[in-house]
Amino acid sequence: VFLLMAEVVLSLGTNVGEREKWMRLMLEHVGAILDAPGKHSRLMETSPLGVPSGHGWYLNCIVLGEYNGTPLELLEQCFRIERELGRTHKGLLKPRTADIDILLFNDLIISEERLQVPHPAILQRRFCLEGLAEVAPRMRHPMVERTFEELLAAMPQDVADQEILFRTR
Repeated sequence: VFLLMAEVVLSLGTNVGEREKWMRLMLEHVGAILDAPGKHSRLMETSPLGVPSGHGWYLNCIVLGEYNGTPLELLEQCFRIERELGRTHKGLLKPRTADIDILLFNDLIISEERLQVPHPAILQRRFCLEGLAEVAPRMRHPMVERTFEELLAAMPQDVADQEILFRTR
């Protein structure tokens, strides 16, 4: 199988313990699997959404880069990094040291049990729109055919109301 380099966008998040340490480690590990690590957004501290009370705020970041492999291979690499950084996949909505989601893989649309691309939550999470507009403002969402800059400007009020504390790189 001949594979071309794919432009990928990943979302990184952590809400346990030394979040800055976990984020730095995720950025290092993700940089090692991307053939051409591009850039990452500034760090965003975000309020937990849809989780039981008592969860800590998340530290999030959006990463743009190039990957030489299939979407499922990238998914396995992301799972491996999460495991190496102490994540256990014992249910959704649990506190986690490392959470890596594939937001985009070129302009592919994938709907499988294990992987959905574009990630279904992109348009519902302000940090995703903010980060994508920062690292790839002119990139288009493959399903709605609008740039992330446009989508950020037109985000619904419930998304705009999500609390974010911006931090430096």
